[in-house]
Amino acid sequence: MRALQNLAWLEYKLGDLAATRATCDDGVEVAERTGLGWSRVGIGMRRAQCMVCYRIGAWDECERLAGAVPERVMTLAAQQLAAEGLAVQVARGRAVAPKRLHDLVALAGASQFLDGDVAVREAELATWQGDLDRARSAIQRALAAVDAVEHLDKAMDVAWIGMKGLMVEAEGAERARTAGDAVALTDAIAVGGALLERAHSAVEQAHRAGINHDVHVRGWLAKAEAEGPGSRVTPTRRAGRRQSRPSRLAMSMRWLAASGAWRRRCLARATGNKRPLPPRRPTRTARS
Repeated sequence: MRALQNLAWLEYKLGDLAATRATCDDGVEVAERTGLGWSRVGIGMRRAQCMVCYRIGAWDECERLAGAVPERVMTLAAQQLAAEGLAVQVARGRAVAPKRLHDLVALAGASQFLDGDVAVREAELATWQGDLDRARSAIQRALAAVDAVEHLDKAMDVAWIGMKGLMVEAEGAERARTAGDAVALTDAIAVGGALLERAHSAVEQAHRAGINHDVHVRGWLAKAEAEGPGSRVTPTRRAGRRQSRPSRLAMSMRWLAASGAWRRRCLARATGNKRPLPPRRPTRTARS
């Protein structure tokens, strides 16, 4: 079972999500058949299974898996599984999401890795609820949790958190444009620029550490940048890249704000609620 778990993570890092899901399904089946379904390794396989279902868009299955987590999460492994399942519960605006998040936040300190994951989910939920100050604070706590531990996959975590942080700042920038608040818009762009710069540094670090085979590091950076065809800057033009960063960041933030609008419309259709969240100006298209 440990070998299946290692294989699943390798396939995931290489970007073969179909193979990852098949391996996770096999691992969970073996765990249940041998009575180890809720052992540390068994829960690890369940967590990977839940994560890959979320990534490939199999949200019904992901939510089913998340619903199997006991309401009172005691062990660290079970907490990590609950945090993984929280992603789809937040994304679909489920009523259980705030309660699950509250329970996980109360367990802060058990693991820096878990603290970072939970803080990112808190940022997502707070953004949906319109509380950008809380979302920004959560992103900073997630980065602090990652910084507190040196590990091989740190670059991947920084790129992922940076992407999520840019989504928060995109929402802030969109609101600032709507309200005509130039100061808030400037602040959002400045914070977004710092997050994007850090994501770039994380990718460079991944190359130096020899983990550039992880497609998700590059993918999350690309998503954070969301570059248009006319905004590309070659790596050798460092000065030019810095001069062009505000326009690239603005494009990224507009794209990410559009993603949020798309998700809000999907949530409204799914719940039958025309305004599941505080009203905001309609934006464009696309989704995270």
